[in-house]
Amino acid sequence: MSDVTSVLPTGSAPDPTLARAEGVGLISMHSPYSQTACCLLFLSAGSWLDPPGRCGLAHVYEHAFFAGATGVPTAAQVADAAAGLGCRHNAHTYREYMYFYLSGPATTGRAAIDLLLDCYDQPEPTAAELDKQRKAIFSELALFAEQRERRLRDLAAQALYAPDGLGRPPLGIAEDISSIGAADLRWFARQAASGSRITLITDGPDEPDGLAFGAELAELLRGGLGQPPISTDAVSAGKGAAGQVVTEPTPNYGPLANVLLSADTDAVLVALIIPGPCYLLSSRETYALRMFHTIVGGSASARLQRRLRDQLGLAYQARTTLEMHATTGALLVVLSCRPGDFADAVKVAAAVVIDALTAPIEPGELARAREINRGTHVHDRETAVGRCLVAGLELMRRQQVGHDAELFDLWGEIDATEIAAVAGRVLRPDLARAAVIGPPRIADQVGLAPLPDSWRLL
Repeated sequence: MSDVTSVLPTGSAPDPTLARAEGVGLISMHSPYSQTACCLLFLSAGSWLDPPGRCGLAHVYEHAFFAGATGVPTAAQVADAAAGLGCRHNAHTYREYMYFYLSGPATTGRAAIDLLLDCYDQPEPTAAELDKQRKAIFSELALFAEQRERRLRDLAAQALYAPDGLGRPPLGIAEDISSIGAADLRWFARQAASGSRITLITDGPDEPDGLAFGAELAELLRGGLGQPPISTDAVSAGKGAAGQVVTEPTPNYGPLANVLLSADTDAVLVALIIPGPCYLLSSRETYALRMFHTIVGGSASARLQRRLRDQLGLAYQARTTLEMHATTGALLVVLSCRPGDFADAVKVAAAVVIDALTAPIEPGELARAREINRGTHVHDRETAVGRCLVAGLELMRRQQVGHDAELFDLWGEIDATEIAAVAGRVLRPDLARAAVIGPPRIADQVGLAPLPDSWRLL
């Protein structure tokens, strides 16, 4: 297979311009061949900042963001305003961050920035709108509760961090969400969504004038972004979260135990959790670890699929994924099997990962891993929204945004020896545990190295 180090198309690797205005991070990217523009507000605050008893506050804030703004006081009017610009708008909440964006024709890019800042400027919907958003969230929770793989990811977080604190589901708990009110949203806007956590990211075909761009946005942000119009009295009068000061989470691994969600099913879902990966790794180390993940379980030709499905027939699916956070995280091995095959499937999956830490990487495996990751690299950046999101994540994780072409070439620089060295240093099979959705009798199977013997049943 030929090396394709220099095939990244001209114009697909915009150079980011970084600045700061009024305490808010600014990133502008120039994509000259694009006809679309995106404005994305990236917030380095997510569900991990939800106070006790308010699990889901960040998620409610996400819904409230587009549920009313200056001059457009309802979610329907915000939607009409966005559609009038030809824009799509959306938002997402995760454990350590959330983001909000409008994306559409480049001709309306400046107006999209204004609308996005207006939504930030009024983070409190009316009582009627807030009630509608709560009902929408309850429907969302019910929808995801039926999606077993999504539920498995939440169970994996519980197994990694313990059932409370960092192990709570990022979308929230229905009982907590029921009690979240306007005062809680004011608290989140003031304490968690403050300007120091905000980065405004734009991408479009127009060439930004660095200093002029920063000065113009500084004027837009003055008295707005980072300084929501919230009275101190209103916050102090609230209950629950409103009277608290935001507490930064301290990510640590929980005690060794497996988690089992009891289900009467003949298709067991398993996540084997191997701690180690985190944002403390350099870009090069992260890329090496992603190559390892690709070789072990990141494609249909990877070792796990070949061994568990093609050779032994123990599992229908077997793949890996990286769950990385600030100072913690894990390599997840996700597989599905019949209850009677559970013990064998887990043993084989663990053996494949552990053996990969010392077994030689074949030239063909390395070549395929490079091209798979280059393909993912390009796919993640093929839209204005994708480019903005990648920039926000890079800034949060690395405090800088790397040049796209240089990062693309990095995939070709990492060899088999470096991949093995990084994986062997980072991954901790001795701290492995599992999250399982399956029948209760699964918990009777103990002594499945490297899993602990203790189970937490849900």
